[in-house]
Amino acid sequence: MKVLITGATGFIGSHLAEKLLEMGWEITCIVRDPSNLKNIKGKDIKTIKGDCSDINSLQGIPADFDYIFHLAGLTKSSSPQDYYVANTTGTQNIVDITLKTQQNLKRFLHLSSLAAVGPAKDNTPLNEADKPNPVSDYGMSKLLAEQYVFEKRNDLPVTIIRPPIVYGPRDRDLFIFFKMINKGVAIYLQDCLYSIIYIDDLINGIIQSTMSEKTAGNIFFLSEDRFYSQLDIIDAISLALGKKTVKIRLPHNALSLVGFVVEKLKSKNIINTDKINEMKQRRWICSSNKAAETFGFGCKVTIREGMKWTANWYITQNWLQTTK
Repeated sequence: MKVLITGATGFIGSHLAEKLLEMGWEITCIVRDPSNLKNIKGKDIKTIKGDCSDINSLQGIPADFDYIFHLAGLTKSSSPQDYYVANTTGTQNIVDITLKTQQNLKRFLHLSSLAAVGPAKDNTPLNEADKPNPVSDYGMSKLLAEQYVFEKRNDLPVTIIRPPIVYGPRDRDLFIFFKMINKGVAIYLQDCLYSIIYIDDLINGIIQSTMSEKTAGNIFFLSEDRFYSQLDIIDAISLALGKKTVKIRLPHNALSLVGFVVEKLKSKNIINTDKINEMKQRRWICSSNKAAETFGFGCKVTIREGMKWTANWYITQNWLQTTK
């Protein structure tokens, strides 16, 4: 099988590329800078120089792919417009080029996000029938992107995946909490619940959904069945690192001040005003029942296993320095 991947140098994309290589598939990736192939360097992967936000750079894409996985996107920025250029325009461009060049495509897989739908209103997890209500520019840019993909479902065999929090080796977002806990301190918000998924489970779900004939023209959440509080996540990371952690509760009304300060510092960290808007919400939970019923999706990795494997990777790669 011949596969094109966007975003293959990123956290999720590099894991997908590795898995497809193990399956013996021929992989080509669109990369903005062919000299900077972090996470896929040295692997048997072809590269094409291009930027999804610049449609002119995509004109030379070969016309013989069996599958396209569009994972490229921007998750953090101090400029709201950046999200729309990278996530919305970038998706529109790759869809338009695909429609123009790929005549025998078996599936176009678009990776969206729970943020495109927004938080749940109560303890009832969101499902695919719920009306989207994003609370951030990131979420809105992802919603506009998936809407464009979905509108083309009669002309293109599309599948849209909406993961919640994804964690595992190479992730830099949850890594912030590993660093804090490694120092023995964790700041948390009370009365919040989250859906999460370990990277291996997400990759398996992406591939399963792509290979199933039942998933064409559909949208799916992929997540663990259980929901976790921030204390649950902190405890799992603390156990994985073997740390006793001092837990400090941050009042929700302090979040706006945190976002304002970080924005003034021009930080490109995950913690910025846009992310603060998401953090203020107390229920980021979704159900993957539709995926389970449609193509047999199910998570195999427990939070304790996933956090332990993630911690071990951070340590062996020298992202974390630990003392016993």
